[in-house]
Amino acid sequence: MLQNCPICKYSLDGLPDEHICPECGTQYHRDSVCVGGSRYSWIASFIVAGFVVWLSIAFALQGAPIVGLALGPLAIGLCFRAVKEYRIRRQIVIVSPRVLTIVLSNSEPEHIAMDRISSATWSRVDGSVQVHDENETNLTRIPKGHLNSHFKTKFVAELINRQKGRLE
Repeated sequence: MLQNCPICKYSLDGLPDEHICPECGTQYHRDSVCVGGSRYSWIASFIVAGFVVWLSIAFALQGAPIVGLALGPLAIGLCFRAVKEYRIRRQIVIVSPRVLTIVLSNSEPEHIAMDRISSATWSRVDGSVQVHDENETNLTRIPKGHLNSHFKTKFVAELINRQKGRLE
């Protein structure tokens, strides 16, 4: 059950079970399920990257510059990963009884009424979710990169199908 708006985190205490957030205007339903990129995983990546940099400097100062140089690219890779995770932290999918909402960090949310949706299929190949209408026309595609995990995109497909009464 939602306690806060999934977009702006405004407290929904005292508001009806189905309403519009007074802060940001997002439709919500208390039975909505929000799935998104981790909010704090980027911090852990920066901490690990900092530790690896510290290790590389320590090895270089102790007379093992080759080990220190070998750890440098690892630290740079971890920093790039942290930046990527930071960018996706605000990307979420909200599955509610009436609306599917897809929120990217730098764009307007995409809303699709649940009565337009027939099913959702998860692709093992690329981890994306295809959302279809009754004619099997694609309404939208949720890429794995949007939620940063195959598990989360598969879970979103299952949630949509559960809302529609179709378990696949």
